[in-house]
Amino acid sequence: MKVEHSSIKKILVLRYRSIGDIILSFPTIEALKETYPKARIDMLIDDRLADICYEHPHVNYLLLHETARGNSKSRSHFMQSLKFIYKIRKQKYDMVVDLHSGPRSSILTRLSGARHRVGSLMRKRHKLFYNLYAEPGDNRKMHTVNVMLKAISTTANSDTYHRVKRMRMDITPR
Repeated sequence: MKVEHSSIKKILVLRYRSIGDIILSFPTIEALKETYPKARIDMLIDDRLADICYEHPHVNYLLLHETARGNSKSRSHFMQSLKFIYKIRKQKYDMVVDLHSGPRSSILTRLSGARHRVGSLMRKRHKLFYNLYAEPGDNRKMHTVNVMLKAISTTANSDTYHRVKRMRMDITPR
């Protein structure tokens, strides 16, 4: 699927857990902003970690995911999840970028209603939930930042992708 860059007005980035991984997602957000300079970029994060993203220059809005408290199998938890999905769909995102790639974030990406759904290849989930993804490689040998940048390489301008990768994170695990 080819992405027409001028059609992308609203992007949602999912990376809602792990404070370190949220910080490591910032070069990917920078690459998205360079590729889609007029797009609004929102970020979905865990409500307990919101403080680290409030002043990010490329994030327009933080969509806070409330951590499940109590019985996550209860009817009220299910209804809360449906309301949250509705809240995301109501925003009418053109692109959702799943940098978490877990089961919940994959489902959320699919149910978002976005035309372009970007994710990493994880346990064949890409075939069900994403319509844009990078070709598989051995992500275990790559730094987390490079894995995240690789996920958006199918949508980002290739010059931007390689420049941000070189500038920010030419990291090889030892």
